[in-house]
Amino acid sequence: MKQGKFSSPIKGLIKIISISLFCSLSHMISGQVQVNEEGFEYFEYQDGDTTYMMKKYFLVVYTSGPNRNQSKEEASKLQSAHLAHQGKMAEDKKLCLAGPMGDDGEWRGILILNVPNEKEAKDLIDNDPMVKAGRLKYILKPWWGSIGTALY
Repeated sequence: MKQGKFSSPIKGLIKIISISLFCSLSHMISGQVQVNEEGFEYFEYQDGDTTYMMKKYFLVVYTSGPNRNQSKEEASKLQSAHLAHQGKMAEDKKLCLAGPMGDDGEWRGILILNVPNEKEAKDLIDNDPMVKAGRLKYILKPWWGSIGTALY
């Protein structure tokens, strides 16, 4: 059996994200996207007697960067600065979710950003010390989420 590019858990995550995006986008097509006073895109849709408010966020997938040969001490300093950067984004209410992957694969972690546009998302991530040092790269995608949804 030929080994795929991503491990089975990653394939599962990709599938879940893809299904979520497909469902959200199919509803978006039938709804009308609006922009609120803060510049965030959103739309409402009805499912039976429930109205959902969908808002555009940005999904960041950190991947291994080309420069991962720092000393243990330098990598530790970069990690501390990386976490401080994420702490500041969370304090500013621009970071909804963050966490590392559970293995040592190519994908290193994910974020969900609460910013109104791709430029602001890119600016935030480009200023991450790990990205600046080349230890991490990233994939950035718009992501529609239901306002008020929480992880359990």
